[in-house]
Amino acid sequence: PANFGENDDVTEILGAKQGERFSQALIDLKWPWNKQYRGHPVVIPNDNELPTHTLKGGMKITLLSPTWQALEALRPTWEKEVRDAGLIPGEAGLPEVAEPDEDEFGPLTKDDVNALADDAFKGDKSDANRSSIAFLAEFGGKRVLFTGDAHSDVIESSLHRLQAETGDNLEVDAFKISHHGSKGTLSPELVRMVKCPIYLISTSGARHHHPNREAIARIVKFATPGKEIVFNYRSEANAPWDQPRLKAHFNYATRYPNAAQDGTMRVDIL
Repeated sequence: PANFGENDDVTEILGAKQGERFSQALIDLKWPWNKQYRGHPVVIPNDNELPTHTLKGGMKITLLSPTWQALEALRPTWEKEVRDAGLIPGEAGLPEVAEPDEDEFGPLTKDDVNALADDAFKGDKSDANRSSIAFLAEFGGKRVLFTGDAHSDVIESSLHRLQAETGDNLEVDAFKISHHGSKGTLSPELVRMVKCPIYLISTSGARHHHPNREAIARIVKFATPGKEIVFNYRSEANAPWDQPRLKAHFNYATRYPNAAQDGTMRVDIL
């Protein structure tokens, strides 16, 4: 079993300020910094095998993102973005930039879903998201894909490398969708290449109106038939997907929390 969830008012405001403060705290407390990487950044190499690490208890972690190129692209903008926000580097963070509000929409039709799924994919351009850590967790014969805020092209490339290294099919037992279900970090190609029965969407939608309709439509149309989409909140952004006629036509199920669960869901991976 696994619990997943997040509160937009807390987690989605984390940025450069919190990152630099956390770094300073590690130094002040003399805690190990990226011990597995001997204090160096956590990255995947451009060639050779993807990095793996087995945790105490036996869970195997395979790193899928970020690349050195992503971190190098982020380096020159980090301090500049903090200063541009009128803040002091190391003592303040980036303001949250919300995506524009989407127009209100009524019940989705089959044609709507097809149009949304087939809409041209435009990848996220954020250097910060491209530097996000993503990994495959394996334990007890089960595999879960955790993608953080990582870009789809990085995940796709790493999964192709993993498949070439292991010879395994790209099958996982659960897929935590990147960036709260953003349309810019979930490509149709990534959905098609991973066989998966459970898709996890973690957001209340309060700050950015996630998940985007295009992202969910891609899962609905292109993912493995019989999949289940699990939301840790019921919101205006995700409620339209809970329509029996759509679920029957596209062969998917939805799951929402009850009022007492307050954004946290337990998912049993059998």
